[in-house]
Amino acid sequence: MLVAEAMRLAAEHSCELSRDPVSGDWVVASISYDSDACSLSDAALLAISREDFLRDYIPDRF
Repeated sequence: MLVAEAMRLAAEHSCELSRDPVSGDWVVASISYDSDACSLSDAALLAISREDFLRDYIPDRF
């Protein structure tokens, strides 16, 4: 998956995708609800499918 697609999917689910300046990983964090952030590497982001990204990295709201 490309970064732009991951950012769009994250935004559609009230999350943001940003780069951690220390580790270099991509961090997915919720914006409008309380949830722990998670991260993934460049390689993992490029290899992941849309469905797996949503299931594994977009936090549940409920």
